Amino acid sequence: MALTRSQVLPARSIFHGMWRTVAKQRFFGTELWKAALLTSLFNFFHRAQGKVALYSYCLMDNHYHIAAALLATNESFSAWVRAAHSSIAQKINRVLSRVGPVGAGRPKTVLVEDQEALMRVMFYIDYNPVRAGLVDHPGQWRYSSYSFYAYGRTNKYSKHLTRPRWYLDLGLTDKIRQRAYRKLSAEYFNKKRYPSKEELEKIGVGSLAYTGRNRHFLRLLAHHLRKRTWHPRVLARMAGIVLGASHTDDELLPVDIAGSAVCRDGVGKGVPGRSKYSGSGHLDSKRELKQKGTLPEGRQADAASGRTGR
Repeated sequence: MALTRSQVLPARSIFHGMWRTVAKQRFFGTELWKAALLTSLFNFFHRAQGKVALYSYCLMDNHYHIAAALLATNESFSAWVRAAHSSIAQKINRVLSRVGPVGAGRPKTVLVEDQEALMRVMFYIDYNPVRAGLVDHPGQWRYSSYSFYAYGRTNKYSKHLTRPRWYLDLGLTDKIRQRAYRKLSAEYFNKKRYPSKEELEKIGVGSLAYTGRNRHFLRLLAHHLRKRTWHPRVLARMAGIVLGASHTDDELLPVDIAGSAVCRDGVGKGVPGRSKYSGSGHLDSKRELKQKGTLPEGRQADAASGRTGR
């Protein structure tokens, strides 16, 4: 018996998703078909609006990747991708005069432990076309969210993106965050610090303790499903307790889905002090803003004295 999505993807969780075509056929090998898939995905995103936070995406010739979070249960996510996949499959079958499925089953989804793991996943997604040898730099690939984060470029799809908490923590302004994003993503790629295949396809992305716990529990879950020793609802409840990370609202949805730099309280908000993602760059950004006179008076005093705490 296969594991259901509710058993491995509980509510209020961050996850990586990947959907591949049947037999790895290159249905999206042309710009026209990539654009058609993007259109299908975002035309139906309203079915998950407010219940799924979409952080990043990347389309390839025979699959796509997303990084997202469930703000509620997984039904809205399932309804969204089911409608989008059905739409693009009907279009492909009609144009190519074929019958049968286009996708190789449902999207594979694995949990992401925290914001640092989410950062690794997003960099992995960004550099997918580079690893495949399609481009030399992720900024050259038109069908991903890299340019939105690295250069601030927007299009009709970027309005659906939610900028994650770790990205906002990179600096106090968009320019500083974009510069830090470009530097960090290149470092992660050059040092091959992106997640392993097992993490991305089976056990989830995170620390050694996190992935080890997930590996053990998923084996246990599969065993009891196969033996039918526990009721599936009991197993689903256990999965929600063991795998669920109970992320806060500020972690899952720190900004408006439209991608505004203003947080829900209406005030531009970056984490004061040194960012664990960008080294001393965050403190430098405070000094830059002080010189321009845009920091609040109390923050100017902190920056002048070198204090980095709240």
